[in-house]
Amino acid sequence: MNKDIEELIEQAKSLQENMQKIQQKLERTAVKGEAGAGIVKVDVTCKYETRNVGIDLMRLFIEEGVFKLLQEKSQDPTELLTATKKSVEKVTAMLNALVAASFNDAARKIEEIVQREVSNMTSQPASSASSSGGVPGGFMPPI
Repeated sequence: MNKDIEELIEQAKSLQENMQKIQQKLERTAVKGEAGAGIVKVDVTCKYETRNVGIDLMRLFIEEGVFKLLQEKSQDPTELLTATKKSVEKVTAMLNALVAASFNDAARKIEEIVQREVSNMTSQPASSASSSGGVPGGFMPPI
């Protein structure tokens, strides 16, 4: 029985080492999330730290027809101001949605990476994980 306990302790140590390796790897790994065919791009680490946010405003303005709308309006300052205000409101709403969608895209990619890493860890041979070839089903390390 003493040997079984020692084996269990070794398996636990191995699992802990593997989890630490995964955490270190994920700390260095970043994904790109994007939305609006690349109008908004974000770089996020697998620890959900944002490294960069890029917004192509010119493309957004062109796609939303802001310049065309402003060119079509008369030179009356009131009409121009009203058109500009409506365009800014429309672009702001679109930009808010695109930023949220790009972060959601990054989060989905991070989840896939974490799942893949955990799956790789749990499918290791018995000598490095456990006698059953992995860890109990549903186990998820604290990453």
